[in-house]
Amino acid sequence: MVHGVGKKQRRTYLTWAEGQTPDFVLEVASRSTYKADLGHKKDLYERVLEVPEYYIYDPEGATESNFIGYRLVDRVYQEMEFVGRRLPSRVLGLELGEHDGILRLYDPVSAAWLHPLSERVQQEADARQTAEARAETAEAELAQALEELHRLRGQTTH
Repeated sequence: MVHGVGKKQRRTYLTWAEGQTPDFVLEVASRSTYKADLGHKKDLYERVLEVPEYYIYDPEGATESNFIGYRLVDRVYQEMEFVGRRLPSRVLGLELGEHDGILRLYDPVSAAWLHPLSERVQQEADARQTAEARAETAEAELAQALEELHRLRGQTTH
């Protein structure tokens, strides 16, 4: 995640092309990548790119520590402490942790887990359908009420 750059689809983020280094990096690790993530990648993010926050998550739990986070303090990474089984991110203003076996974001202000984008899109589509159905029902009821009003007015004029 990089603050201050335009949102667009990228296959990879090239710091030399974008002119800005990341503010937050999350590596999804495995048994085969974990050593590199803790070794030369960590050194690169710490010493060269000076990324403020670096997280390594192993969803398979194949490594001894499947989730670890580092924060840059005086140009040196310090391992983060867990808060309620989550790692806090100052960059995001959120916390990262496993929820229902999946790495998710937690909002400490609202005390709620954030839903993945696909779930939010579906919830918004469902809400839109519900609102449209209610609007159609209200329009039908209004039309029926107007017809009744016209009928009653027609009866009182005789």
